[in-house]
Amino acid sequence: MEERFRVKVDAGAGMVEVEGPEAFVREMLDRYAPVIEPSPGKTARGKAKQKPTGKLAAAKQTPEVAQPKKTRVRGVQVDEQLMENLAEHGPALATYLEARNVASQKEEAAIIASFLASELGLPSINETHYVTVLRKLGKRLPKNPRQVLVDAKNRKGFFYEEGGSFKLTTTGINLVQHDSLKGKTSE
Repeated sequence: MEERFRVKVDAGAGMVEVEGPEAFVREMLDRYAPVIEPSPGKTARGKAKQKPTGKLAAAKQTPEVAQPKKTRVRGVQVDEQLMENLAEHGPALATYLEARNVASQKEEAAIIASFLASELGLPSINETHYVTVLRKLGKRLPKNPRQVLVDAKNRKGFFYEEGGSFKLTTTGINLVQHDSLKGKTSE
């Protein structure tokens, strides 16, 4: 993939923004340099200009080409060790979910967190754990797994966040142990 460079100049709102290969960006910068540099002692709006001093002055004299933006690959990660543990506990997990009415992804996340805590000894859940369980069950993955956990925390109160992981609250525990059980009515 070709690296892309970008330069952005704002000479009193007579802004020039160029993006592309480094050679092209440098060529455009050289071409527009006389146009974007205000006359000595004046800004684009005609006010007297203060000369920068120190490090700022050195930085203003040599325009720099911005490095390309780093794109973050948003792939779905799977916890291999958890996947191996689920190989043994897969049927128990499926039964655990089947015994409960799951109305939303937020409720499903709380039920999964409860199973992981009670059966596998994981006291908290993160997006990797959540995705791993969904993959193991062959379920459709949400567009943003972390957001499901955040919504379950903020909107439903099923979790509290601690160090990037989510732990069940009393509300979440009550949902799993009482409110979501099939054949039971909530009090």
